[in-house]
Amino acid sequence: MLVVTNLLILYFSADAISRFGQSDQRALGFFVTLALLALAMWRIETELRVPYFLPRIRWWESYSSYRYLVPVKIFQENGTAIDGKILDLSHAGCFIKINQEFNEHEKLRVHFMILDYAIECVGIVVWRTRSTVTHPKGIGLKFERLPKKQSRKLKVASQRLSRALHSA
Repeated sequence: MLVVTNLLILYFSADAISRFGQSDQRALGFFVTLALLALAMWRIETELRVPYFLPRIRWWESYSSYRYLVPVKIFQENGTAIDGKILDLSHAGCFIKINQEFNEHEKLRVHFMILDYAIECVGIVVWRTRSTVTHPKGIGLKFERLPKKQSRKLKVASQRLSRALHSA
């Protein structure tokens, strides 16, 4: 549909240039229009390719590290507890798939079990996503400075998960 639309735009631009052009450089106007449309199509195509042409391929399902869903309990500052799932985890932070809305820079306390390690830490919401075809709804959480014991547990669990994912 995008290609057909751009071809129609190109046709009508060429028609307008040939009918109403005041210059002898009508061909230049046509080729500039062609180049701009090609650039726009190239830029848009890279954004549309996966979700619209291959809707079954989602980045969190196609990339092997996202196969693990780690249940997490999120505690807001007012004491409210919310359940979510961690899709991506590192020693610096995590991405949590959750339907709840959070504000950026909101401080949260999270508690989760990973490979028999209980991890409890505090983090700040650094980004949010809305549910789309290519991304689940959730938040990016950056961990604050972790106590050494928690940091060590998280590092060991991340390394073991990474090895398990890459050997599979």
